[in-house]
Amino acid sequence: RIRKLYARSFDQPFNSTNKYALCVVDPPGNEAPGKQYIFLKGAPEVVVERCSTWLCAGQNQAIDEDFKSKFLQAYERFAMAGERVLGFAKLVIDKMP
Repeated sequence: RIRKLYARSFDQPFNSTNKYALCVVDPPGNEAPGKQYIFLKGAPEVVVERCSTWLCAGQNQAIDEDFKSKFLQAYERFAMAGERVLGFAKLVIDKMP
């Protein structure tokens, strides 16, 4: 259902070299006029290296070395427990022609 709302204008499937998948979508209706979203999904260590902020309580916070260290420690704890861990990111951009 959600996939039908967000029309994809570009799609880069996951591959083991990049360790991520990426898509560019058009937001539905008046959600974000004149904008598009880039969604990135993949290995957490790859995703976090491509980000400059993280969302905390509705506010963007800068990613610094302390955050990266804590993030990777948490990721490794889950992975060591046998959990599959994925990273996700969203970027809002001006609509491409």
